[in-house]
Amino acid sequence: MAANLPFPCSELQQEIDKIEIPPILPILPISGFVLFPYVVGPISVNTELAIRLVHEAALKNRLLGLIVRKEPENENSGVQDCYGIGTAGR
Repeated sequence: MAANLPFPCSELQQEIDKIEIPPILPILPISGFVLFPYVVGPISVNTELAIRLVHEAALKNRLLGLIVRKEPENENSGVQDCYGIGTAGR
């Protein structure tokens, strides 16, 4: 369910309204920036697990849950080491 934000292009708003976020998403911890909804930004992945996660999501056109690490230098952080609110993205 997408938020109702005012967009200058009604076609873009219609596409966003079609996006359904599943109740369970694979989580990708990120660091260095906060990614907000409807914003395009770079994601750098360094671990084998993160690379596989992004690759699989891209191949299957699936969403990922993107959440920010509390300690950016900790590359092996789990969900418990991240903030509780994130963004769904692809």
